[in-house]
Amino acid sequence: MLITVVATEPWRSGTYFEGAFDGVVITKALLSGVAAVTAWFLVRTRPRLTVPAWPAILVALYLSITVFGGWAEDALLSSTVIAVRVLILIAIVNLLLSGYDGYSVMAGLVGALATVAAVSVLTGGLRPSDGRLAGGIPPLHPNEIAAISAVAILWLLYRATNGRENAVDLVVLTLAGTALIASGSRTSLVMILPAAAVLVLTARRFHLRVFIPFVLSLPIVAFGLLYSDALTGALTRDGSSDDIGSLSNRTIAWQSALMPKSSEWQTWLGGGLTLKQIEVPGQWWSHQILDSSWVSALVQGGYLGIVTCLALIVYGVYRVARLPGELRGFRLALILFLSLRGILESGLFDASTAFLTCFTALALPDVSPARRSALASPDRHSTPSFMWQPSHTTTSRENVRSIKNRLLVAGNLLALGLVIAGLVNFFAPRSYQSSATLYATAAGRLLRAADIYQGTMMVSARMATYVELATSPVVLNGVIEDLGLDETAVDLAERVSATNPPGTAVITVTATDPDPGQAQLIAAAMATKFDQLVPGLEAGTGTAPQVDFKAIEPAQAPIAPTSPDPLRNIAIGAAVGGALGLVALLWPLARIAASPDGQLRLILLGPMADRLDPGAVRIVGDLESVARTQQTPMLTTGAEQ
Repeated sequence: MLITVVATEPWRSGTYFEGAFDGVVITKALLSGVAAVTAWFLVRTRPRLTVPAWPAILVALYLSITVFGGWAEDALLSSTVIAVRVLILIAIVNLLLSGYDGYSVMAGLVGALATVAAVSVLTGGLRPSDGRLAGGIPPLHPNEIAAISAVAILWLLYRATNGRENAVDLVVLTLAGTALIASGSRTSLVMILPAAAVLVLTARRFHLRVFIPFVLSLPIVAFGLLYSDALTGALTRDGSSDDIGSLSNRTIAWQSALMPKSSEWQTWLGGGLTLKQIEVPGQWWSHQILDSSWVSALVQGGYLGIVTCLALIVYGVYRVARLPGELRGFRLALILFLSLRGILESGLFDASTAFLTCFTALALPDVSPARRSALASPDRHSTPSFMWQPSHTTTSRENVRSIKNRLLVAGNLLALGLVIAGLVNFFAPRSYQSSATLYATAAGRLLRAADIYQGTMMVSARMATYVELATSPVVLNGVIEDLGLDETAVDLAERVSATNPPGTAVITVTATDPDPGQAQLIAAAMATKFDQLVPGLEAGTGTAPQVDFKAIEPAQAPIAPTSPDPLRNIAIGAAVGGALGLVALLWPLARIAASPDGQLRLILLGPMADRLDPGAVRIVGDLESVARTQQTPMLTTGAEQ
C-alpha cells in the first residue's frame, strides 16, 4: 500500500498528464508495477478469499466509456494510459483483499496515506501566500492533506468506537485534526461531520475510556461552535476576499460543463480522462480546472459515464449497509465523505488516492472471513445460532436488577445533560442588548386630510429604506468616531440591527455588547446619527426633509444579559440527556442477532430475551415464526403460580 500511494500521489504541482512520457511518468509507472507484483507475491501462497466483482466491473465499464470518448477526441493514448493506471490500482486492491482480511488491508492503506502525508507536511509547511498547510515532498495540495487527515480521523474514530483504540491513537488523532484545520480546506472540514455521525451511529460498543472523554468534550465543542469564532474563521479563512469567490468560480466551470456539446458522441461518452480543464466563455480567462469529481465524470465520460459512477456509489452504499461485514460503519462513513467531498474536489474517479481509498472501501468482502466460515458450517440450516448468546438463564431478580441499572444509567445521563447545560450557562460569555425606538412622521404642518394621508403613505413607502440606512457604514462610522471604538464598520455591523414592525412607522435600533453600558451608548449613538443622516441626505436632493424622527424610547442600560439563555440551554441539556437516557433504557428491548444464513433478526423481548428459545425467533419484516422442535410440559406448584 505504501508503494501504491507513493506511485499515485502527484509528484509535481499544477501539472496533468496529457500523453507525454518523461522521467516522472515512467518512474511512477514502474512503481505501480512493483506494487502489483509485490501484492501478487504476498498472496500467492495464502488461502484465497472471494472478493466482490461488481466494483471492478462498474469501474471497468466507466474506464471503457472514457477511452472511447478520448478516442473520439483524438486523445486515445493518454486516456488509455490513465485507464490502465486505474486498472492497476484495482488489481492491487483485489489481490490484497483476496489474501488478507479487510481490516488489515484498510489499516495498511490508512497507514500508508498518513505516512506520505506526514513526510509531505514535515518537508513543507505553511504557505506564505495564504497561510495554508501545504506539502513539500511530495508537493501535496492543502486539500489533499485535508482529505488524508479526514480519512485518518475517521479510521481512528472507528477504532475508538469498536474497542481497538490505544494511547497512540489519541496522539495521531490530535495531529490529524490539527493538520485538517491548518490546511484550510473547508470542504473536508464540513463533509467529515456527517461521515463521523454515521460512524458513531453504527458503532458496536463504547468503552468507558472512550465514552467519558467524549461526553466531557461536548461542552467544549458546544462552546466552540456557539460562542467562538474558530469555526467561522476556518470556514471563511478569516474573511479572505480571495477565497470568497472560489465557489462562484467553480460554478462557472460547471455551467460550461452543462452546456450542449459539439457532438452526440461527446455528449454520451465524454472526452476522456485527460480532460482536466474546460473552456469558460464570457470570462477574462479562457480555461478553468474542473474542481468537482462529479462534473469531471460528466465531462470525461458523458452521460453514460456519470450514470455508471452514480451506480457504483449508490449500489456500493446499498451493499455495505445491507449485508453484515467487516468495517461496515467505517466503510459507510468513508464512502459518504469521499462522495460528498467529490462535489467540490476532483479525483474520485481517476488514478488518485481518493479513488484508491473509495474503491478499497467498496471492494471489501461483504462478509468477514470469520463469518464466512460460520456460514459454511454443515448445520447452517438446522437450529439457528446467534452472535450474542446468553451465558445462563436469567431469573426475575436479575431482570429487576437489570432494569434498575438501566434506570440508574438513564438518570445519570439526564443529570449529565443538566450539568453540561449549567456549565455552559456559567462559563459562556455574557452579551447585553440595548434598543432605542424612533417614530417617523411626515415633516411640516399637515392640515388637510388628503395631506395627512399622502404623508402617511410616503412614510410607509420609505420605511424599508430607512431600516437599511440605520445600519449603513455612514451611520456606523459616525458612531465609531463619536465613541472612539477600536473596530471597523463591518465588525460593528455584526453587533447592531434595525427593525421595523410591519404596518408601523417605528424603527428600533439594537446594539449588542459584552458591556451593558457600552451597548446603551452604541444604541443611543446610532439613533442620534441616524436622525442626523436622513435630513442631510434629503437636503442633498434640493428639497426640504420630508420625514421627522422623534425618539419615543431612548436607549436604556440593560440589566439582564440576553445570552446565554439559561432556560433554553437547560431545556436543550435535559432533552439531549433524556433522549440518551431513553436510548440506554430501551436499547436492550431491541437486540440484534444474526442467523447463520446471514439474515438479521431483531429480538423484541428485552430482559426476557435471555430465556428465548433459539428455535422460536420473530423476524422483523415478514414476522415469520419458527415452531419449537421440542415441546416440554411445564409443571408448577401453587406457590410458584
